[in-house]
Amino acid sequence: MNLLDSDIDVATVLSRIAANRNLAKTFMTVCLATIVLVEPAAAQMGDIYCGTNVETGIDLVFGGLIGLGVPAGMFYVGRSGLSYMRAQGNPEQRERARRDLVMSGVGFGVLILAIISPELVDKFGSNMGFAISDCVKPL
Repeated sequence: MNLLDSDIDVATVLSRIAANRNLAKTFMTVCLATIVLVEPAAAQMGDIYCGTNVETGIDLVFGGLIGLGVPAGMFYVGRSGLSYMRAQGNPEQRERARRDLVMSGVGFGVLILAIISPELVDKFGSNMGFAISDCVKPL
């Protein structure tokens, strides 16, 4: 089967790219170069979503993350911290509380990163010549 045949589907091509490491690196380089070189077309990403249900959906999702996720994350970090302090000399209970504290801390960190990541992408993107539209930034 030749890559020039017209009956090859996209999944076959992508699986071949994934199987060959050098080809995958070249593919990623071409994709990144395309993104960087198409700056005028992507100068203001997200403008097509302004005033649509997508904008409303983004606001609802991030409102839920902030309104429900942050208090829940703080609760679980606090609860596991108290469990760790109360474990005293019991090594089994102390290890379980330590594991819960680490897991809730990582979860809370991921939540905070999800909330601030659009702003981070916008800051780095503005340095590279593109920006995210204000209507799709949640904060």
